[in-house]
Order: sequence, then C-alpha cells, then structure tokens
Amino acid sequence: TQRDEMRQSVDLQGVDFATALSVIEAARQMWEGTTRTLCTEEELEGRYRIRGELGRGSVGTVYRAIRVEDAEELAVKVIEHGDSAVERASAIDECALWMAVSSPYHPSILPLLEVIEVIGSESLHLITLKMEWGTLAEALQDVEVETCEQSTRMMMIQLVSAVEHLHIVHSIAHRDI
Repeated sequence: TQRDEMRQSVDLQGVDFATALSVIEAARQMWEGTTRTLCTEEELEGRYRIRGELGRGSVGTVYRAIRVEDAEELAVKVIEHGDSAVERASAIDECALWMAVSSPYHPSILPLLEVIEVIGSESLHLITLKMEWGTLAEALQDVEVETCEQSTRMMMIQLVSAVEHLHIVHSIAHRDI
C-alpha cells in the first residue's frame, strides 16, 4: 500500500515514521482547505507565459514564467502525476507540504502562491516566486574570485537556515539536497 511504501522511504531516511505521518496528514488537511484554480490549458496560457526550463527535480520540472496580468517573472513547478491514484496522492502531498512550509514565512523558502489544476491534464502547476539570481549554479557563475569564499559562506548560511527551519518548525527532512 502507499502507507507501506511511505514507511519504507521514511525509515530509510532515519526519520520517526509517526512524526513524518503526522506532518503529512496535517499537510493534507491544509490541502483540502486550500483554494486551487481549475482551468483549461488555454486559460493557463492566458495567465502565464512559459519562458524556458530552470531545472528538473525528483518530483517535477521548474520553468521560468511571466504572469500576464502584471509581467512579474515567476517560477512554475509542473508535477506530472499520471492517472493512478497513488501518483496523484503523491503530487498532492508535494503541494500540501509546500503549502505547509510556506507558513510561517522564511526568507530562504519560496512561498507557494497558487496551485493550478488543468482540466483534462494529469499535472499540477505550482506557482511561486522566482529567485532573483536564478539557480544556484547561475549564482555561482557570477561570483567573482575575490569574493568567492564570502559569497559561498553567505549562500551556505541561507541554505542551512532554511533546512533548519524545515527540520525544527515543520519536522520535515528535505530529500533533494
């Protein structure tokens, strides 16, 4: 069952299963109470213009996008979930956990602004702010040699602070680091 699969993955990470399950259950309850936008593919394209891929992760692909309404540059994470109930539940868990960690605010964790479900699609679109300096790889390319140690130290402080926030405030272990 999905619960057994989750128990195995959590046990492999060395996290107490009961704690992890309670976090996921709380996040799912938050998901149920969240307003999600249901629209057609054309309506989505009328609201956001995709401008290229930023990166791929274990859960989805992140794209650079422009919000048509105000020309703000944002990021859109697309989670393809297929048509199985287990895959859809996993996609919903990802959204729910992101909503949970968006509050309280942390300056190094991008807040989830909107979740869009496209009618007839097997994907969820998560709209979030985009990091001003792009991806971590792009930021590191722009670092001058003289300030490399100082810049790296500042980036690591921000990263560790965000991970600490996830661990302490939300009891969540980030698996993509």
